Amino acid sequence: MHVHSEYDMPSGLRNAFGQLCGNELLALLDGDQLRRCLASSKVRSFTSGQDLTDFDPNGQLAFFIESGLVFEIEQLLDREIATRCIGLEGVSACSLFRGKSNQRSLCVSNVEAVCVPRDVFVQLTAESPSFNRTISRYLQRVFTEMAECLLTTAHLTVEQRLARLLDLSFQRAKTDTLAMSHVQLASLLGVRRAGITVALHLLEGELAIRSHRCRIQLRDGNRLRELWRGEDAAATSLKALQPEADHEFMRTEDTGTRRSVRALDFEE
Repeated sequence: MHVHSEYDMPSGLRNAFGQLCGNELLALLDGDQLRRCLASSKVRSFTSGQDLTDFDPNGQLAFFIESGLVFEIEQLLDREIATRCIGLEGVSACSLFRGKSNQRSLCVSNVEAVCVPRDVFVQLTAESPSFNRTISRYLQRVFTEMAECLLTTAHLTVEQRLARLLDLSFQRAKTDTLAMSHVQLASLLGVRRAGITVALHLLEGELAIRSHRCRIQLRDGNRLRELWRGEDAAATSLKALQPEADHEFMRTEDTGTRRSVRALDFEE
């Protein structure tokens, strides 16, 4: 499976710094800036289920993801749902972007991240106009994704919402296999586990994925994308949220989809 990079990454940086430029935002820094950034930062490993906000309760770090997946979790109505998916394309820094928040940053796999101090991050954006512009575009996408999440939660079926979550996860982890359980998926979407089981069977029936115990394999990324970008009222509304310069996987041509599981499966 070919996975598209969300930014143009200088190949020289990848060769020079190895895994420490796996993050596509950091890879946009020039050699001297990247060296200074890494000299002031630490690479940390986190396990699945760990909350980055527990590690950094005062919000003094920006976590540039080198491997794995992080979901930002927020309270919606009477329960929590995942509003953002972060992989190698991005950074988890709730306090930097939004000030004080009750948001959590949950690792859903083993994660490796470059932990950049707040003052170093601010200095980098001040010194590098290109990096500043990239962060500005990234912030636009952050808030667009959050708005999209709220819209899909209100209007799409559980099947479509699960297809969207898996599509983002495969893209941003740069993999075709995810180690995620039914319980994890239910928690991220704020629905019952039984609803996830039904939705996974339906996505398998569409030949988009193959579901195993605690493991989900991508079969057809285009089909998976079509299932949550269908031509119904909610999916049409999603187009209005997407900037023209957004990701390729947000610009795919829409096709019809089939409703099967109710959108808000909030009953216990």
